[in-house]
Amino acid sequence: MSKIYAVIFSFVAVSILLSSHYYIWARLVRDTNLPQPVRLLANLTIITLGVTIPVGFILPHIGLGFTKPLIWASYVWLGITFLLVVFLIDFEFIHLLLKLIKSIAYLFNNKTVLSSVEKLQSKIVPRVVAIISLSLTFGLCFIGMNNALKIPKIEHQQIKISRLPISLSGMRIVQISDLHIGNLVSRSWLEQVVVEVNSLSPDVIVITGDFVDGSVSALQNEIAPLAKLKSRLGVYAVTGNHEYYSGVDTWLEHLSKLGVKMLRNERVTLTMNGAEIELAGIDDAEAARFGDEHGPDLDQALLGYDHKNPIILLAHQPKVISQAAAAGVDLVLSGHTHGGQIWPWSYIVALSQPVLAGWQMQDKTQIYVSRGTGFWGPPIRINAPSEITEIELIRID
Repeated sequence: MSKIYAVIFSFVAVSILLSSHYYIWARLVRDTNLPQPVRLLANLTIITLGVTIPVGFILPHIGLGFTKPLIWASYVWLGITFLLVVFLIDFEFIHLLLKLIKSIAYLFNNKTVLSSVEKLQSKIVPRVVAIISLSLTFGLCFIGMNNALKIPKIEHQQIKISRLPISLSGMRIVQISDLHIGNLVSRSWLEQVVVEVNSLSPDVIVITGDFVDGSVSALQNEIAPLAKLKSRLGVYAVTGNHEYYSGVDTWLEHLSKLGVKMLRNERVTLTMNGAEIELAGIDDAEAARFGDEHGPDLDQALLGYDHKNPIILLAHQPKVISQAAAAGVDLVLSGHTHGGQIWPWSYIVALSQPVLAGWQMQDKTQIYVSRGTGFWGPPIRINAPSEITEIELIRID
């Protein structure tokens, strides 16, 4: 099943890639009537950059050290492509308006208006649109890269739980999510994240999936700083969808060696100040496609739970909230969405997930969705800052 999914995904991705680049070429090169030497250079640039995207996705699997600059170029261009398409589409109304005016002028045989519109269509409007779109794209790209590559800020969140024992009020959980350690997210960055997390002296550390983008053999040195995470009650985590793309079984074994307790459809009881709280975790929602031994099973995770203690559920994707609410879970901690990462991609992400980012309540179950600590794909974050989340549990009567 995973092979069929990969083929379908690859076909769709290539189709979108080709159509996006054709659209960019049409608006920036064909419609602007550039001088021939400039046009030739623009054609070569768009083709070359377009080819870097699939090459950048393939190169990490080859493992050649000198390819890293090319991988960076491919992912940055992927982000630029998305933003360019967005801004060029935003200006389509101008082209449509000119076509409408031209049609009306043609209908009434107004040659003066026809001539003026044709002049606008031939060079002026396409070039102005191209300049504005390129300026907005590169400006936002610069801001977005700065946002993505810096160490995330601490996001403080108080969550009130009525069933929380009095002695656990003030318990602090630090959540990190969507690290995506790989070709663009390095060991030095992760080391600084670990320092930030440890500086909070958390009671519990949780990692809500998407640790890596690559194999254990390629990334074991990059992810090694996770072994330095320190908390009073331990480090717990669940798988994200990207672990399944990267060799999940080897990663599960390796992460356990780093001191990370992976909760795979299971529950542990945490004891602090003489009181207990339950922590459960389930496999990622897409895991079942990768073998019978994988897949989310909330019933199994809650097996034997007598509802005496409050319970927190770790689940990579927020879409579990309805099932968790029906099961009486007090709090769900998730990631996966990256808060949309690049506006306006957030609107698309929101179509597939019930919560894009932050806190929300469904029935009597609360959910907090991290915007992610790292990033995936383009090293760009726009209107979706990364975060390290410090959650303070508060008892309410």
